[in-house]
Amino acid sequence: MVYYLNSAISPIYTWIPIKEALERAWEPYVTKGGKHDAKRSGLTHKFDFPIAQQTGLMCGFHVCHHMSNLSQQVNTFDPECRLLRDRYPKPLIFHDGHLAFLPTPSAVLAFFLFPPLGVTLSVIRISIGIVVSYKISFSAGAVFGVRFRTSGLRALEPGVKRRGILYVCTHRTLVDPIMLTAALQKPVPTMTYSLSQLSEIIAPISTVRLTRDRVRDAETMSCLLEHGDLTVCPEGTTCREPYLLWFSPLFAELADDMEPVVLDVQVTTLYGTTVSGHKWLDPVVFFANPQPAYRLEFLGAVPREWPRTGGRPGTEVANWVQRRLGEALRYECTGLTRRDKYMMFAGNDGVVAK
Repeated sequence: MVYYLNSAISPIYTWIPIKEALERAWEPYVTKGGKHDAKRSGLTHKFDFPIAQQTGLMCGFHVCHHMSNLSQQVNTFDPECRLLRDRYPKPLIFHDGHLAFLPTPSAVLAFFLFPPLGVTLSVIRISIGIVVSYKISFSAGAVFGVRFRTSGLRALEPGVKRRGILYVCTHRTLVDPIMLTAALQKPVPTMTYSLSQLSEIIAPISTVRLTRDRVRDAETMSCLLEHGDLTVCPEGTTCREPYLLWFSPLFAELADDMEPVVLDVQVTTLYGTTVSGHKWLDPVVFFANPQPAYRLEFLGAVPREWPRTGGRPGTEVANWVQRRLGEALRYECTGLTRRDKYMMFAGNDGVVAK
């Protein structure tokens, strides 16, 4: 509904140009996902407000009076009501900061009372991953509130000796490779872009930094695959929302055997990732959630005739793997990169200083 108000209307005044301009803009607005009432086919125009010519201090009185009456017809905002994702003006893909809940007064009070217990739980949970063996880590983590579920894991064919398997994972937090290792019940090294020295020291698996030099990184990954399995997150950075970033095709040009792995994370209080904050705190923050949850799903091997020796371009294989993971998670695939994220939040391209 469009209301037309004017306190200085003249007998020859016409609303037609404004009406036509709004009608022309309405269709593109709706097409781009603008908020509107789906039950209405178009705009409705209301011109019949009583208007009086006014001068001096009385100018605008009728307009203000009508606006006051109209404002009382608007529904009040409920702070407990979340705006549905499909009603967002634009897709929300990147955001920073650790807070993961709506900060109502009661929720904020509970949040400030929780840190002592949260930090204690986080230290215990991280210690379990470092000290406890893989066989009992699931049970020990569950005792302290970590929910972990895995599916699709298949036994390897006996007697077949091949190069290592490359596990291609979605990237939600810094502990993704550790959770994969726990599911496989064996240590699997991982390639990383930016990891704090503290995280590298306490990590229960080997971490190898990517240099952003394509030739050197390819040699490193090939060498690691000759000696065993390897984990890689081709997005290059984490994404909290239901979107997958662009997959770097380098992994698809090096492996003979690869398997896409879905990693899905649920938190209730704090996001375990940051761009502008202290990255060494990310695992601590993630495990400080009351009940952090991880779900892993192994999607089966990529057809062996595709990668490396199969003749298919690396970009084609990488795009196929991205779509496969996106379909399993019901996420939308994008062409956004690590550089896009870091330019938005940190003002740099995400290259780690040597």
